[in-house]
Amino acid sequence: MQAILDDKATVKVNRLTLNVEVLTEDTQELAFPLEEGVVVVASKFQVESPNTALLTWHGRLPDQRTVNPGAQAGKEVPVDELNSVLLVRHGNNVTGSIHYLGQLYQIMPVGAGEHVIVKVDTSKYPEDIVLPSEPSRELPPSAPARNALSIIRVLLIYTNQAKQAWPDMDGHAALMFAEANQGMTHSQVPVYFENAGVYHLDYSDLPGADGYSKMLADLRTPAHATLGGPVNVLREQQRADLVVMVSKAPAYCGLAYVNSTKELAFSIVSCPTGNYTFAHEMGHNFGLNHYSDVPAGRYGDGFGYQQSWYSPFWRTTMAYDCKPACPRVNYWSNPERTYNGLPMGIAGIHNSVRVINLRREVLANFYPPLDAQLPVGQLEVPLDVEANQTFVARVIGGTALNYAWSAPDFRPEVGSTDSLILKAPNVAQTLQKSISVTLTNAHGSIPLNKTLTIRPAVAPITATMDIPPTVIAGGQLPVKVDAYSATDKPLTYAWSRTPGMYTGTTGGRPSGIYTAADVEKDTNTTIDVTVSDGKDEVKRSSNVVILAAQALCAAPWEEEKIYATLNEKASYAGYNYEVAHWTQRQRPT
Repeated sequence: MQAILDDKATVKVNRLTLNVEVLTEDTQELAFPLEEGVVVVASKFQVESPNTALLTWHGRLPDQRTVNPGAQAGKEVPVDELNSVLLVRHGNNVTGSIHYLGQLYQIMPVGAGEHVIVKVDTSKYPEDIVLPSEPSRELPPSAPARNALSIIRVLLIYTNQAKQAWPDMDGHAALMFAEANQGMTHSQVPVYFENAGVYHLDYSDLPGADGYSKMLADLRTPAHATLGGPVNVLREQQRADLVVMVSKAPAYCGLAYVNSTKELAFSIVSCPTGNYTFAHEMGHNFGLNHYSDVPAGRYGDGFGYQQSWYSPFWRTTMAYDCKPACPRVNYWSNPERTYNGLPMGIAGIHNSVRVINLRREVLANFYPPLDAQLPVGQLEVPLDVEANQTFVARVIGGTALNYAWSAPDFRPEVGSTDSLILKAPNVAQTLQKSISVTLTNAHGSIPLNKTLTIRPAVAPITATMDIPPTVIAGGQLPVKVDAYSATDKPLTYAWSRTPGMYTGTTGGRPSGIYTAADVEKDTNTTIDVTVSDGKDEVKRSSNVVILAAQALCAAPWEEEKIYATLNEKASYAGYNYEVAHWTQRQRPT
């Protein structure tokens, strides 16, 4: 606990009453008291449970983006990472990262079944630095990857101080891998980081910037007796493509080689979770860097991206912080994707996704795969769909022999291939539904699942007429329709009306004025309009009564007046009467 309080990035620490038993595969929602007066509720969208002791729960807080993710033609990223939750349950410990309005909160076990929730100021984190690979040993630029999914095995080493700070190393490591793999999946990058083992070695952090650099040198040097030597043995045994050492040394958040060869595929992290530094340092191994004013291996656009023009500010995984602060989102830069409607990079400068795809097979083949390996794959589905929408659910890079799908309420509900064409159920209100697939090979099975948000179908065109219900014969009738296209296509308007009852035209516009015909009695009529976007159309009708014009009233009848002039007029009780004979004090009838 004291180490948490002493960390300069710690803003506030609150003890958290946590019933770990409520965190299961079936948990749909969880509430979190982040601090006094701030309680948020997260909804599940994905769960992984590779064994009975470990469970990873992915959740979403209410999306704060002003752009509808379903209206971006595939460009808008699926999750608002400034409002997200990722939890790992390992036995009776829960480790997690919560991002609420861009603010990071971390759930940490502190022993004896107790937990705290820590408010973190990520702007107080130290930055990281990079070391270029030796030019003579750099690999040439790679060709585009051929494999559908690249599996990169990563070995984790904890120093003495790191083990003291994160005593539940397996739970902490699971959170690191979950964050890194979620960033790849949501960025549509077919890379899966596989845990090649979590080990503590009797090695202590070294002070200062020079000490940090020496730790990285010790880590990669097979002749180093207490670190590099044991690590080399473990790496060969576990066939680990990358090696990451977890440290608590405060000089940097991390340090890595850029554009690594097998001999230099090493990095160190000191603030690994919540700020995505674990993924960030491995990004350097791929050949990525922070800014375009520094070398990035042999690749000209492998840089992070800062969005500091429009609130909320954010940056991608490889970018340094901004002033004012721009929290990291768990996405790799890509000018073809958007976050809150804004591009996640500039073409030719910020495209980490392209560089990772060029390099992923190189890193994944530093070692051959293990002979006995459980199936691996990424489940790819849209996280938001409309009712009755047809979409594809697929397993990317699955190494399974068999696939067993379960999609209750979808059509079809089951399947046995690596992909399914599914139709979402019809819903009247927004609901969440789960899709799962179990991958099986000769060495065992592993489940994958996602929870989709299903929204009621949005009509491609909505239209509402605005027309008065009555009009006086010979009078003017304003007609108007308020129409909206969900696809932003231009609309056309075709008006019609009861024949012979109106004159005038709207000219194909959404509004106009008609003149009503002269009628002797009140007459029911209909005004129609058909609104079209060239593909879809809607028809709306409105009933209008043309009121017969009333004759002007004559002078009121007077009881004492003598009416002797033939056809003289007088009005009584709303009617006009004509004199037919001499009369006085006789009410008109």
